[in-house]
Amino acid sequence: MGRNALGSDFAGRQGREFTGSGRVLLQRSLALRAQIDKAQSQGVHISHLDSHMIALVETRHLFGVYENLGHEYNLPMRLVRSGDEMPDAIALPANVFAVDDIISMAPGVAKRDWFAWYKKRLSRLKPGIYELIVHLAYDDEEMRGATRNHPDWGAAWRQQDFDMVRSPQFRNFLRDQKFTLVSWQQLSHAYTTRVRSSY
Repeated sequence: MGRNALGSDFAGRQGREFTGSGRVLLQRSLALRAQIDKAQSQGVHISHLDSHMIALVETRHLFGVYENLGHEYNLPMRLVRSGDEMPDAIALPANVFAVDDIISMAPGVAKRDWFAWYKKRLSRLKPGIYELIVHLAYDDEEMRGATRNHPDWGAAWRQQDFDMVRSPQFRNFLRDQKFTLVSWQQLSHAYTTRVRSSY
């Protein structure tokens, strides 16, 4: 969620800094509420909640704060059935809405091989709901300044991703594979069941 309305760099901290104490959890909850309230007061449409860098799924107590906010604001949470994006000892019930997996390219793929990488990963997916993460931006002065010294997911990377998803080759591939593109808003009606009743 980025820098919060209370002034601390919340998203930049790692989960290991968070504890389960009531005072700390209250502070985290207030900080997150302030971010949501500020965004909504400024007319920003919030489609869903996403724990950037998985900070809010590091412990079951933080996950409880995260889930409570989702239900209080009636916003779907980004939950993933596969991988390690859930706290220990918390499993997703079968009837809880979650994406089946996340597809995201890691550094190390040559530029000439990007489409082949996406084609290979996407074509072998079984029917389900998947999140494809792409980093879209123009390779301009502003983005080069924002991502200075970060070639991975930097300005050139983001322009390459942008060019690829707009390309007829990629669009035709999605159509031929019968992918259906959906938004979080379209999926939000499925978000009704809690993962756990209490933490």
